[in-house]
Amino acid sequence: VAVCRLSSNRQTPASMANHKQPATSRWDEKKEHLSAKTRNGFEQWVKRKDTFERGCRLLDALDVSRWDDPAKFRDVIVALAAVDQSLRTEAGPGESEEEVTHGGDRPRQTCAPPPLDGVRGTRRSVFEVFRRRATRDVTFTDVTLTAANERSLSDALTQQLVRDEAGRLVMPTLRYAWPAQQHSGTVAPAVGHLTADQRAQNAIFLRYCRTMWREAQREARTRLGRALADAGAVDRNRAAAAGLRALGIGQLAAWVETDSEIQRVAARDAMREREEKARVTHARFVKRKDRTRLRVPVTEAAQPAPPIPRLDLSRGENGPTRPRVERVSSTALDLARGQGLVWVHALGRGAPGRDGDLERSRRQLLARGHVLRANFDATRDATDEDFDADRFEEIHEKYTAARRRAARARRIDARREFERWNAARRGRARALDCLRALQPPAHMAAEAGAAAALRYWRRIGGLLKAVDGGLLGDWVEWSQLGGNDSAAGVTRASDVFEWAQPLKAPASPANATAVWCALAPRGCDVSRHPSCGGVSALRASLVKVLGSSCDLASAFERLRKRLAASGGEVPPTVTARDLRRCCHEGGLALSREEARQLIDCVDAYSGYGTAPFDEISALLATPVRPGGVRRALRRLTHFEATCPETGMPNAFRVTASPARVRAGPCEVDVTLANGEVRRRWKNPERTARIELLCRIGMVSKSLAHHDIETLCPLPHDLRCALPHDLASELPDSCSISAAALSGASEPRSDLAAYSAWFSASDVPPASSQAEAFGVWGAPRRAALDALLAVSDNARKEARLRLALARGTPPAAPDLWAAGPDELRAEGAPSDALLSRLVLRWRPGVNNGDGDETTVVGPVSFFSLEFSGALGSRAQRENAFSEIARDPPTARDDSFSFQHVVSGLTPDTTYVFRLRAFNGVGPGPYVWRRFSTPPARPIAPVPVRVGARAVVLRWTVPDMVARRAVELRRSFDEVSAGSLHASRVEWLRVVAAHYAPLLSFLQGVTTTRGAATHLSGSGSAGHSGPARQSLLDILESSDHDIIDWAWLCDCLGTATCRDGEETTQFLADALTCAGGHATAGAAADAAVARHVQRLASPTTYVLERCLSELHGEWEEVLRTRFGEATINGLDAGAAHQFRVRAVNAAGAASPSGRATVINTLLNSPPPPRLARAHVRATTNRHPRASAPPYGDVVGVGGFERRFAVSSTTVKLVWLGATDKLTGGHGLNGRGGGPSDRILAEWTGAAGEDEGAVSLTAVLARYSHGREDATFDGKVLPDVLTRLGAHRTHDAEDTALRAAWDELRDAARDVVRTAHFAAWWNADVVTHILQRDQGVPAGRSAGGPSLGTVTTYRGSGRGTEVHGLEPNTRYKFTLRLVSPRSHSRLSPPLEVWTAPAPPSSPIIVRDETKAIVLNWRAGPGGATKYVLESRLVNSRDDGTAAQAPTPTVRHLAAPVRAHVRHRTNATAASYDWKVSYEGHETTVRVCGLQPRSTYRFRVRALNDAGHGGPPSALTQASTASEPQMLVPRRAAEQFSVRAAGDIVVGDTILFTERLLVDRGGNGALLGEPARGAARPLASNANRGNCRSRNATGPQHVGDRTVAAHVVAEAHYTKKGVRELRLEIVWCTVSSHDAAPYVLRPGDVTQRDAAHVIQFQAFRQPWVDEHKRLP
Repeated sequence: VAVCRLSSNRQTPASMANHKQPATSRWDEKKEHLSAKTRNGFEQWVKRKDTFERGCRLLDALDVSRWDDPAKFRDVIVALAAVDQSLRTEAGPGESEEEVTHGGDRPRQTCAPPPLDGVRGTRRSVFEVFRRRATRDVTFTDVTLTAANERSLSDALTQQLVRDEAGRLVMPTLRYAWPAQQHSGTVAPAVGHLTADQRAQNAIFLRYCRTMWREAQREARTRLGRALADAGAVDRNRAAAAGLRALGIGQLAAWVETDSEIQRVAARDAMREREEKARVTHARFVKRKDRTRLRVPVTEAAQPAPPIPRLDLSRGENGPTRPRVERVSSTALDLARGQGLVWVHALGRGAPGRDGDLERSRRQLLARGHVLRANFDATRDATDEDFDADRFEEIHEKYTAARRRAARARRIDARREFERWNAARRGRARALDCLRALQPPAHMAAEAGAAAALRYWRRIGGLLKAVDGGLLGDWVEWSQLGGNDSAAGVTRASDVFEWAQPLKAPASPANATAVWCALAPRGCDVSRHPSCGGVSALRASLVKVLGSSCDLASAFERLRKRLAASGGEVPPTVTARDLRRCCHEGGLALSREEARQLIDCVDAYSGYGTAPFDEISALLATPVRPGGVRRALRRLTHFEATCPETGMPNAFRVTASPARVRAGPCEVDVTLANGEVRRRWKNPERTARIELLCRIGMVSKSLAHHDIETLCPLPHDLRCALPHDLASELPDSCSISAAALSGASEPRSDLAAYSAWFSASDVPPASSQAEAFGVWGAPRRAALDALLAVSDNARKEARLRLALARGTPPAAPDLWAAGPDELRAEGAPSDALLSRLVLRWRPGVNNGDGDETTVVGPVSFFSLEFSGALGSRAQRENAFSEIARDPPTARDDSFSFQHVVSGLTPDTTYVFRLRAFNGVGPGPYVWRRFSTPPARPIAPVPVRVGARAVVLRWTVPDMVARRAVELRRSFDEVSAGSLHASRVEWLRVVAAHYAPLLSFLQGVTTTRGAATHLSGSGSAGHSGPARQSLLDILESSDHDIIDWAWLCDCLGTATCRDGEETTQFLADALTCAGGHATAGAAADAAVARHVQRLASPTTYVLERCLSELHGEWEEVLRTRFGEATINGLDAGAAHQFRVRAVNAAGAASPSGRATVINTLLNSPPPPRLARAHVRATTNRHPRASAPPYGDVVGVGGFERRFAVSSTTVKLVWLGATDKLTGGHGLNGRGGGPSDRILAEWTGAAGEDEGAVSLTAVLARYSHGREDATFDGKVLPDVLTRLGAHRTHDAEDTALRAAWDELRDAARDVVRTAHFAAWWNADVVTHILQRDQGVPAGRSAGGPSLGTVTTYRGSGRGTEVHGLEPNTRYKFTLRLVSPRSHSRLSPPLEVWTAPAPPSSPIIVRDETKAIVLNWRAGPGGATKYVLESRLVNSRDDGTAAQAPTPTVRHLAAPVRAHVRHRTNATAASYDWKVSYEGHETTVRVCGLQPRSTYRFRVRALNDAGHGGPPSALTQASTASEPQMLVPRRAAEQFSVRAAGDIVVGDTILFTERLLVDRGGNGALLGEPARGAARPLASNANRGNCRSRNATGPQHVGDRTVAAHVVAEAHYTKKGVRELRLEIVWCTVSSHDAAPYVLRPGDVTQRDAAHVIQFQAFRQPWVDEHKRLP
């Protein structure tokens, strides 16, 4: 309307010309013009509306990340300003246009609609849209405030802000605050209004939005002008409109399209991630489902339905009924039973402490005996076997053991956590009690001044923080108290304490938190108390990984394989990207920041940017049980956001790969070794915190000296250095080591990298001390002790005031037993302490409930009660009896505070209780257990003694203890408690009631001297049997009365079948065995002893003597067992050991009797065979130049090299050198003889004789005389005290040899000087022993017949006689010195040489062969060697071409012979081996005709050693061949053969030929091997048998001439079988012609069959030597 009015008032020439037109037409024109103008304005409005709504839609479609990035947010505001400018410049054709200058000045407007710029526009302006969106979503950072803005804020808020370099306040974050809205559907009271600071900040926010909008408008104009200048358009209005659309709507549309694409990509990635997560979830489901899969056994799957119950006819009128069968299914296996299913899935798995369906189904299978591999071991395939006993036991034990281990681990963890919690609870309660009792700082300031109060305040705070980090509020509340426990006038948290105002130190409740955080122990990012900042981001990341149930072990194993395959660093390292991928594979999603925090935590300031694989795998891949995350985090320490100096949380902020290139004023960039950049932002509040602590007196090293003097108004004695040290707050008596304060682990840090992180150059930050301050660690205990010491007087005064105010019963007294050292200092004898306890007590200070404020009353008297030994019936029934009162009556006005309990048993724990009385009543009991010192242990008994080690035992075995008790009881039954008993009656009682004791006495042997008391025989000499059975001595004794002391002495020197130590234990046990006790008392005592061993085990301390003269002993070991092995001893040296016992209470027994043990000498090497002296042989042929026969290889060389014959052996051995004695000499005093002589000459040895003093031993018998003597009875006792009784009692002749060597023949005594010289002499006796020998062919596994001593002396060799030929002997060597002996050396096996066989016997001679026979010598031989030598040849007198003789074994005839010739003439006369084998009859072939040879035989044993050769036999070959033919049978076979046919004979016999008529011509009558009656032979001379019912047919006779080549005897069948080599054979008829034997065939006949008819043989050449 205004536009129309303006246009109507304007007069133009055209309008003046048309003024005369009619009024109607003018009005129509005006109307038309107005409507056109209205239409144009509406279209323009619609266009602007569309632009505005499109801009709003595009703004809503933008990604929210553009509002968070400062650069993108600035571009968005510029685009919105361009949209707003375009709305104001879009006008119709009749409207005025805007002019836009290039410089961005504000355009001039004419006749335009109201602008929508937020100032004069409506709420739907673009600025209003921007402002609403900013107030909802935008947070401005680092906003600089003007002076007006600063005045609008409160002082409390401005003090928390920092100023820039220009002095203006900078607000770190600025966000619009909305009043809290009331939730719908609630009846909560009305929401309050905003605070003044919030309203001021909202105003600042809106002004800052308008400022940014104006800057955006100017930037939009600048960009538009720059665009128009570049375009150079003529129509600037259209160009400006297009430019604004491009800067506004166009830019927003482009951004939306870009963001949409990014969102589509992100949505696609999210979809893929969800799909992958779904696949992982499905795989987990399948895996979890497979874990619940069960293989149903065949018998269970095919189990038939139960039979239908039979009808019940007992119902009477109701008729027959069928019982109902109900089957209740409790598991999935019950549901699948009988359904034919092979696999079934359980309904679920169990939880810890509760079994599920899977476990119950498995137990059902195990209970039925079905152990299928698929149900218990996934790596093995299932089988159809329904039962496997071995697998059942294995799986059963596997699951039960795993369950027990898991339950045990849970119990242990729960117990530890409970102990941790309980210790912290008790410590917190005690600390609060101390704090309530302590005077507040105001009282200290009134007494000692403000400086002492400040020091006192800081010290108490440090001690409280060390005890419990949650005592901050109590500490602040205590600090505000006045001198009379009233408020100190502190009204606000920022007000300084009244007692600190004179010092001008800002010690206020608000600043107490800063001081508390700086006190030790300071928390880190992993371990930090909630009062010091709460949970950090690093701890949250660690809890996220460790608390998840993901299986990261397999994922880390795959990562390890990838790293190994990539060939990277060794050892491999893990980056943040690798960690994210690994956790993603394990089913856990980590952000980049979380992965970076974990890597930096493990990297621990090293500056590498990577973590070692082993360390991060041990931290994250180790399974953590539920509830174990806190325990796992206690081992970690890392400072990233927390200041290690002041303990301030969020003092730093670390980011990886920052977006900005340059670091800000409070930022530091650290470049790691892998190229990554870490930007650390330092909170300005940390500087303020350091300055605040400096004003309070806690000075940081980072401050300069000038700043310290400026900031801190306190004197130097009130200042302490940061970081705070707990040791500075503790007194000297409560000091703790630096190791305990520094914690269990230190981060491995690089100082350069650490300096970059924390701007320091000294050392990396120490541990958070989580380990040291863990389960009531040493620092925490020390801090609590210091608190208790500081508040001791105050607590006592408080208790006294309360006790005087009202009457209460006395507290539980303190009861203890005086220690042995304390009693010995008071003059008590040591032995008396074993059976008594000195109990002492004092009044208690509280009732024992930990609350020290409990009021306790004075004490009138004490009552001591006694229950008995631990485990006794009285103790088990809790029966107590009063044994003492202190004082005894009311008339006694003094307390003794002690009572002596006598008549106790050593090493026994007793139960006592004590309480105090006063006029109000009795106080509570105090229960205590006290143990008497252990009894003196018995002397250690050597069980096994070696050269370098000794096995000692000092506790009596149970079997020996039972024998001792039986022996004492049987003796008491006869003696009625006296020390003498009737021998006959005692033996009768033992035989009737104590059979094990009787068998034991039969096996005990004692020496003749010990038995003299009863037998009445024997002397001091050493003739007759050395030992006799103790039972035989008792039965053959003439004395009717036996003495208990003598019986104990006999058992002390006796030897048992089980070993010498058995009787020694028995002798010691007899001293402890009591009289006969009832069965009930014995059972009660046994139960008590068992409980005693479980409740208070005894520790034994084994000591070794260093110097007997000076009494120096050293502890060797401590053990709870009664046996120990001592290693590393010197060989052949004397050692003295003793034992003392220490019970659980620390009470030690007197040292037991010492035992002297001489370690053995080193075992000598086995003896060696002596070398034989070879003498030249002269009985050789004059023309022979070859070596003698004895050097022929393989024959006769052993006995010529070594001195071994058939009956003698010569042995040699090494001497007793330091190698055998361990380098300590044979006298055991250390060093060899030369070293000892040199030490004595120089005086370096002194008078110390070491562990055993010979002077002290001989002084017992010298009685102060220089030339003292002792008789033979004393010699065993002297050797026992020196530890050599085992050496000289090793055999019967050992003690006799020592006596013969030492005694003075004239006086039959031993002089002590002579004994000392013999004892210290370096003399070694060599004892050579052998066994009984094992003949050849006999097994060596039979029982041993004992050993034979073949030599005793100091030589180094001997010749042993009296041996059997061809026998294996074992020789051993032992070293014996005056002090000790050695073990037997390893055996030397020696085979004696076989005895020489008989000379060869000539059986027959041929032209080129000779048959020889010989007989074995005594002892036999394994094989024989036949040797031959050519003597002469009667053809030409030489043997130039003499062939080498060969042997044709008669038992295995040789059809082809190889002749070896030689060109050497002299070699023909050497001895040559003709035969080597086991046979005694051989045929030597390859000889020369008409030549003379000499033969000899040598026997060899199993070792291949030969004996001496036999006598020579000379034989000549025949000049003419002598053929054995049938026509000369009567001439050649002239000797009648009976039963004396031997191998080597040539026999002639006749046998009948019988043929089976019904067979195939089978021959009957030839015997088979080992047969007693004839069998059959077929026509082909095979051995088969055929029977004919018609009987045999006689076809003729067969005459056979054959050589007997072997024989065999069958003892069980009584058959002697001959093996024959056919010479010729004839038959008596043509029917027998098929059965002729061919010459050379070998057959066998029974000897009885051969001589069945007449048999003849050919005489031997040496017929007279044929039979032995």
